Amino acid sequence: MTGSACRDLFIKIVEHWLFDGFIMACIIGNTFVLMIKWYAMSDAVINVITNINYAFMAIFTIEAVLKVYALRRNYFRVAWNIFDFIVVIGTIMVLIIGFLNLGNFAI
Repeated sequence: MTGSACRDLFIKIVEHWLFDGFIMACIIGNTFVLMIKWYAMSDAVINVITNINYAFMAIFTIEAVLKVYALRRNYFRVAWNIFDFIVVIGTIMVLIIGFLNLGNFAI
């Protein structure tokens, strides 16, 4: 598959209604997971929630990478995509800072 054919395929994927629906479901699911918090949460629940957040972060990062590859400069012509990209980059930075133990951040 040539680069152009590959890019055309990714354009079809990222512009498909099922892709958009899946991402929207992930946004809603991530919102609910982020709302889950109560006093004296067990470490097991905290670990599950943390892992779910990592999974959502991976999904949103893959979405951004696919869209940037497929749409190139056109990706940054849509305000929602710019917002999404900033959130993904910010989340990755917080994750790196947390892994490097440079601050007391959590996703």
